[in-house]
Amino acid sequence: MEQSGHLFKELAICGGLTKSKLYLQTHANVFKLPVIVPECSEPVLLGAAISSALALAPVSGTMKVISQMAGKGYVLHPDSESSR
Repeated sequence: MEQSGHLFKELAICGGLTKSKLYLQTHANVFKLPVIVPECSEPVLLGAAISSALALAPVSGTMKVISQMAGKGYVLHPDSESSR
């Protein structure tokens, strides 16, 4: 994809496999990118709720609604040894 002009700075991963630190760290190492993982256990449902909130009150602003509803997450960085 990079050959087509698409540059990636990070990966966002959600779903059941986010419970596996090995899975997440492997992705960070293989792609040599930070992996962002939401703390929310059901991010797909959260996305639907955010979309609904924006449909009901679009004047609130997308980023404001997301920051109020989404909560926090964490980032896993590639291991320095795997980046060689």
